[in-house]
Amino acid sequence: MTAACCRRLVALALALVASAAARPARAEAPRQRAGIVPLELAQVAGATGTELATADTTLAGKRVRFTAKVAETGRTPAGEAILVLTDGGARVVFRMPDVLERAERLTPDVEWEVIARLDRPVQLADGRAAIAVMPDILVKTPGLPAEEKPTDVIAQVVGATMLVDPPLVPFESEEPLYRMRITDPGKGLKREFTELRASALASAKDDQGRTMYNAIRTDRAEDGRERTTSCIFRSDGGELRMVEYGEVEVEPATGRRSNETGVNLENEQFNDTWSARKRSFERNTYAGVCMGTAISGFPLGRARVVRIYVYGGRGIPVPVYAYQDGEETLDVRGRPERATRIRMGLDVRQTSKSIDVPEVWRQHAEAGSEVWFSGESTYWIASAPPHEVLKFEGPLGPPGAPEAVVERIR
Repeated sequence: MTAACCRRLVALALALVASAAARPARAEAPRQRAGIVPLELAQVAGATGTELATADTTLAGKRVRFTAKVAETGRTPAGEAILVLTDGGARVVFRMPDVLERAERLTPDVEWEVIARLDRPVQLADGRAAIAVMPDILVKTPGLPAEEKPTDVIAQVVGATMLVDPPLVPFESEEPLYRMRITDPGKGLKREFTELRASALASAKDDQGRTMYNAIRTDRAEDGRERTTSCIFRSDGGELRMVEYGEVEVEPATGRRSNETGVNLENEQFNDTWSARKRSFERNTYAGVCMGTAISGFPLGRARVVRIYVYGGRGIPVPVYAYQDGEETLDVRGRPERATRIRMGLDVRQTSKSIDVPEVWRQHAEAGSEVWFSGESTYWIASAPPHEVLKFEGPLGPPGAPEAVVERIR
């Protein structure tokens, strides 16, 4: 692929990190503690409708906290991961993205603290009514919300920590493969490069025989400027590791380059804006501008939940979760295709744990992190290998960025 061709390339501006429109809350909502709505299990059990409405507030999308006993956990005969909780005469069934790790520690006669973000009411295959919850659910020894003592029992949903090599398939396209439609202009954050054009993906072997991928795209702004992005990945024993990425803006008429940046996620460090210390990137860190390629590596058939970090170019990498939320048929690129929904959101608790602050401030860090959660983004990837992204819905950046629908057209 020539350098001139690379400069022409543009692509799927699929970014990440969450946000659906904020749901309306009713008056007199319970005061949140560390970003969590404190409740009784009976209030959760009595919530109604798709918004999970109670007398005081709506619970859909909120993190709630209560104590209860564990009556049942595991999988139903249909394979659904469930957690059944009781408190006196109240009973609630949670449907989880996957089962809790080492659930045998959750002794049935003991009262446990449950912290969960509620999603929507669902019905299990056996007919039971349930509430779907997101992957950041915790069942733990009662205590302060952000506290984790060495003696505590803490059970979370099982999950992988790396994306995998689909494997990616090299291609080159002078025509845009995706169509973008802005659905919300956002507030405070403007996205200039919104015209999708050409894209390509090249592969080669490094000196150790490992497969390297370079996903290249060029986005165009209304004034004609073009921005080329290069995302370099390596297949490490079947895992898809991000090595580095770079961006450069070019004025086609003059060829003048500007705003050129690049980050090596293996060898460089980031500046922790909380502690002002230099820190190394975690191995499972992926650049936000490259997630449109990376998410094809969701380990379908191996894990239902993945926890990774997403780096936006400044500040600290953001912990996120991604999980399977079913399959459907989409009408894309001129034909019906079976797609797997992958939902992605900010992992608030892991965010507070990742911040380099004294432990006594941890609760405040978690409460502050909750402000940044405003919903989830959704990717639809082809259910068949190599699992190309077929559709995306969500913001094109952090909270306040424009929101868009991006669909595969070729």
